[in-house]
Amino acid sequence: MLVLALAILGSVASGMASVVRGLEFMLLWLVGALALLLGWALGASKLKPWLVALIAALSGIVAVFMRVGRLDKLLLDVLRYLAAYVSDGVRALWANLLLHAPSWLGLEPVGRPAPGLGSLAQKLGELGVATSTLWSRAGEWLRLFFRGEPTYDPVAATLVWGVLLWVAALWAGWLLHRRRQALEAVVPLGLLLGTVLSYAWAETVALIFLMGWSLLLLAVAAHFDREKRWEAAGIDFSREIRGDLLGASALITVGLVLLAFIVPNISIDKIVEQVRELTQKPGEETGAVAESLGVEQRPRQDRAPELARASAGGLPRRHLLGTGPDLSENLVMEIRTQEMPPMETLPPGVRPTAYYWRSITYDVYTGQGWNTSSYAIVDYEPGAASYVELPYHRMLRQDVRVLRDVGHLVHTAGQLVAVDHAYQVAWRVSGDSFAATTIADAYRADSLVPMAGVEQLREARGSYPPWIVERYLTLPDSVPERVLGLARDLTATAPTPYDRAAAIETYLRTTYSYTLNVPLPAAGADVVDYFLFVARRGYCDYYASAMVVLARAAGLPARLAVGYASGTYDPWQAAYIVTEADAHAWVEVYFTGYGWIPFEPTSGRATFVRSDQPEPREWPALEESLRPPPSPLERALARWYWGLPILLALAVLGVVLFSQVELGVLRLRSPQAAVTALYHRLRSQAARVGVGDLPGDTPYEFSHRLEARLTALAEGQRAAGVLAPAAAGEVRLLCELYVRVWYAAAPLGREEQRAALAAWRGLFWRLLLARWWARRRTFLERLLLGRSESSLTEPSQLSPMDQRY
Repeated sequence: MLVLALAILGSVASGMASVVRGLEFMLLWLVGALALLLGWALGASKLKPWLVALIAALSGIVAVFMRVGRLDKLLLDVLRYLAAYVSDGVRALWANLLLHAPSWLGLEPVGRPAPGLGSLAQKLGELGVATSTLWSRAGEWLRLFFRGEPTYDPVAATLVWGVLLWVAALWAGWLLHRRRQALEAVVPLGLLLGTVLSYAWAETVALIFLMGWSLLLLAVAAHFDREKRWEAAGIDFSREIRGDLLGASALITVGLVLLAFIVPNISIDKIVEQVRELTQKPGEETGAVAESLGVEQRPRQDRAPELARASAGGLPRRHLLGTGPDLSENLVMEIRTQEMPPMETLPPGVRPTAYYWRSITYDVYTGQGWNTSSYAIVDYEPGAASYVELPYHRMLRQDVRVLRDVGHLVHTAGQLVAVDHAYQVAWRVSGDSFAATTIADAYRADSLVPMAGVEQLREARGSYPPWIVERYLTLPDSVPERVLGLARDLTATAPTPYDRAAAIETYLRTTYSYTLNVPLPAAGADVVDYFLFVARRGYCDYYASAMVVLARAAGLPARLAVGYASGTYDPWQAAYIVTEADAHAWVEVYFTGYGWIPFEPTSGRATFVRSDQPEPREWPALEESLRPPPSPLERALARWYWGLPILLALAVLGVVLFSQVELGVLRLRSPQAAVTALYHRLRSQAARVGVGDLPGDTPYEFSHRLEARLTALAEGQRAAGVLAPAAAGEVRLLCELYVRVWYAAAPLGREEQRAALAAWRGLFWRLLLARWWARRRTFLERLLLGRSESSLTEPSQLSPMDQRY
């Protein structure tokens, strides 16, 4: 039974590892196997259930934390130092005893003095800090989870899944040995795996294998239970029946598993489609027909071919490999930031700010390189802002002169805000740009440069926006488990997101060597896995790709940024001289409340300088705008642009207030007077839509004519349903109540008055709509047919019954 339980556990671990990002099969299986064996041992003991639960809880927390946080090395160091301290202490005690022994024994003291506790205390402190970090990360994850702001933290998620698997596996081991209840033992494991697979809409292969192993376990457990009853009853039986039972159960289980594999793949739609393909004759292809008619299909012209080329998959800077040492001589751009005046040489101790000139960001890692999600291109007028200001960012103005073809891509430090020429921005979603282009070879651009300090970034906590989670925390399923495991190991004891990003950056900078001479990975191989574990050297694309993948695996939203490094600063021109050799790729990590922050993982490049002191939230804006001054016509249109909506809103508000006051006054009057007044208003409004009074016209005849007119006006209108059906009923109700006022024996009550007011409340707005449609139709008829407005109306005259009132 124990072997079958371990097999069930392997199915659960395999299924969860294939679905849950960041989980490793071996980690889950080892944790589960240890829990299963402990549960089996506790089941064989005579301990009370509450003591078993306490031991299970404590051991589970220790085991999961040790395995997930990789604390085993620190714990072994502590034990080694402790053993050395005890051993040296015993030796020192023995030496002291020998020192005071009688001289006639002829014994000489040997050994060393008692060791100090400094090294042991240091290792204990490191173990305590690492454990505290794990607790804080798990606590922060739980706090955000219960606040309704769940966020992905791979270490915290692995801890949670490890604890759940520990509980389910220990329960299975304890119940199998203590009570031989196989079904109750495997139900928690099945529920855990089934819930994960169901939520992720994943393949159910692992669940099918779990069910197969569970059927075998049920058969074996049931037979063992029968043998115990037979032995208790003194019934003789052969042990060979176990082999027969196991063989029969195995055959049935294999059959059921195969059936479970086959049945879901049977599709009636696919069968019908295949039959249709076999019975139908192949028709002529559309392309052949077009070709025979002389029509050639040309390649589709992209609106922005530069962006289409930039979005091609692969490593962005691979085209620069093998181009020779003359890259430094190929000038690309001159960029001036006006932060320092021209001078012959820089003063001692003064260094220009090292900016990275970004042009493109990539969000989709394919395993073999980078790509971008779908985007929409938005055109902007000169000086029009394409991005709002961000806290802890300052505005930087750059004068860029392009000296070499860069595909019309706009290069700026940080997030582009505006360009003084017409430009286009490719947006994935609002606030997430892929790239920007302009046809100008010399332009002035404003951009936002992050200024947050280290301590401020360490305080960046909280959940991420949905579009960040959707785009910048995803990785393909092809990323090997050892890459995900490395990310978890590097960041398990890092307390904050910034510390995790810095740990990954430092690891890459100090572990791998920089070179342009790196063989290409094998076809289909994961680029990051190849760089981290096979080549162990590379250029900026490899470093940056590795950090983005490791950061995402550690729960940090990250993207690849492409452009040029700072270049060489020329103090005489007060300009940055950028060459092809400065082509570069780096990493940007998203921090809640601070936006995208750059990191430099490439060995040999200087890291980004960040202040240790808190930086101000708001920075002064630039005095001069990039937008050209508006013309007198544009200023006049701008006034109307704001004034006309205000006038329309005031007009609508006035009509609403008038109608409400009118209804309030009519509520205070008697039912007869209120209904009569509403009828007069109805006839007055009807005349404005082309239904006047006729001599001897009764209320019912008037009602029929008004209903017909409203129906005619509603024909062909998009909002016809708002007018015709509802208005007809309201008109009919008011006319009937008016007739009852003058001809019915019983007077109207308050209920009829409220019904009339409710009908008028809706009919008032519908008549306004009908009046607008009538005026528009009259205008069109005058324009096209030359008909006068008077021909559409009838002479207005009050009926004798109205004059009576």
